[in-house]
Amino acid sequence: MISAIDATVADLHDDFRFDVVHAHVVLPDGWAGMHVSKKYKKPLFVTIHGADFYQTVRRNSICRTRIESVINATYKTIVVSRRLKDIASDALRSIEHKYVVIPNGIELGVQPQSKRKLELDHIRNGLGGKFVLLTVGYLIKRKKVNFLYNGYH
Repeated sequence: MISAIDATVADLHDDFRFDVVHAHVVLPDGWAGMHVSKKYKKPLFVTIHGADFYQTVRRNSICRTRIESVINATYKTIVVSRRLKDIASDALRSIEHKYVVIPNGIELGVQPQSKRKLELDHIRNGLGGKFVLLTVGYLIKRKKVNFLYNGYH
């Protein structure tokens, strides 16, 4: 990945002097981001959404060591929930001071309330007035999507 992005990042840096490097997931993105961060002397941030600590850190000692190296190289490592911070801290106690929780979310105030309400009403009317919930993510047990379905069918 590092060699694949090196020329593109160099061109980007020539045109746009970026201030930070931000990768989503530690491996492989954060590993490549660590290279870019060092090369251009820019702070590295990595956002962890889950798989790095639910799966990859347990895969083998190489993955664990590389995850630890990347997190040690970050200015801060963003985790998307308190639960994930606890899991990350348990997996790699020596670097738990690097974690900061910033939940995924949306800014509801961006769109005027009346326009948003009209759009939701239009969707509900098209579905016979049923409650509408949209979720984007893996439909796996730990995400507990079944609780949403069981409560609103």
